[in-house]
Amino acid sequence: MNDAHAAKMLHQQGLLAKAEASYRSAIDCLPNDNSLRHDYGILLMQLRREKEAAAQLEAIEPDSSEYRQSTTALALCLRAIGQTEKFLVIALEATTFNPGDPVAWMILGSQEVASGLAQRAELSLRRCLSIAPGMGEAWHYLGEALQ
Repeated sequence: MNDAHAAKMLHQQGLLAKAEASYRSAIDCLPNDNSLRHDYGILLMQLRREKEAAAQLEAIEPDSSEYRQSTTALALCLRAIGQTEKFLVIALEATTFNPGDPVAWMILGSQEVASGLAQRAELSLRRCLSIAPGMGEAWHYLGEALQ
C-alpha cells in the first residue's frame, strides 16, 4: 500500500496522527498531487492547525478542480488565523466556485458583518439560508446585519 492510499485509509479510520505521517511522506514523493494536498489540509484543520492547513490548501494549483473544492476550507483557515483581507477574497471565490455551499455563503456573510458591510452581508446570509434554512449561525449573523 502506498503512502497516499495509507494516509486516506488512516484518515477515514480517524487515526489522525498516523494519517498525518503518511500524508507527509506521500507529499514528499508527490509534491504536485492536488488531491493529496487537499486531504492533508483537511486533516490539519481537524487537528486545529489552521495555519499549516492553509499552507497546504494554498499550494493547490489554482486552475484545478481540487482548488475549487478547497476554497471553503481555505477560507475557514484564513478566518481562523486572522488573515481577513485574504479571507474575503477566498470566501468570495468559494461562493463563486460552489454556489450551492451554504457554509461558503455563511462564512462570507459573517465576515461581511464583522467588516461593517451589512447590506452585502444580508444578501450573502439570505443566500445561505435559502440553501440551508436550519443553519442557526447564519440566522445569528443575519440578525446582526439587520441590526
